Amino acid sequence: MLQRLLEQRRSLTTLSAEMDLGGVMSHHQWELVQATVKILQPFEEETRTVCEDVASLSSVIPCVQALKTALTNLNVDADVQALPEALKMVTTLQSQLAQCFQAVFDDSSAHYFKATLLDPRFKKFDRLKADVAAEVDAYLKLSVYPQLRVRPVAKSASSGAMTSLKIVESYLAEDSTESLTSDPAVTFWSKIMQPQPALAHVAIKYLTCPPTSVSSLAQQEIAPLTCGGTSLSPDTSSSFSGGTSRRSQASRET
Repeated sequence: MLQRLLEQRRSLTTLSAEMDLGGVMSHHQWELVQATVKILQPFEEETRTVCEDVASLSSVIPCVQALKTALTNLNVDADVQALPEALKMVTTLQSQLAQCFQAVFDDSSAHYFKATLLDPRFKKFDRLKADVAAEVDAYLKLSVYPQLRVRPVAKSASSGAMTSLKIVESYLAEDSTESLTSDPAVTFWSKIMQPQPALAHVAIKYLTCPPTSVSSLAQQEIAPLTCGGTSLSPDTSSSFSGGTSRRSQASRET
């Protein structure tokens, strides 16, 4: 709305003068509107990113980091520094952002970091690769993968874990060619399922988790859903949560 207001600034100013609407916005007010749009634009962009149908848990930390960087740059922006109100807005947003997402960085289960590491677009966040290797090792030892069970060359309790760690390190060492707008569960991990099924299953487990409840809430609306010609009530639609997404389709196919 503020962006649209700026676009119509000349017309609104002329109309206010001609119609004698009791005054026009001052130059300072217009500058404040412009600065507000500049400050809030990164939040709009990152909000749209995490609300996309193909967004996953791995998007959260990169988006938060991007917002932190944007706010740091705005702190030294000339247009913002010239307006005390705008500078205060940036400072407040920095504080609120840190407070709001502190739980993400303090999460003892580290789900967000693991998801980010397993997203080929953001895998430079290589924190907790040993934890991911442990999950890969658990998959390698499952009975459903008897042919993939680790066979230690030497009698060492750590040889299996080392094999799993090497799998993860090999993945991290590869150059990523994934687009930021791609869905890695489909475009990347579906191809890795054959050569590295354990690592792929761990990745899909995290990457099929949505970063927000937007998709689920959309299916819980009062209006019934229609799927394949069958009307679904809100009570029954919950069992199909995420069923139409590409990530869920990839998960089912694997």
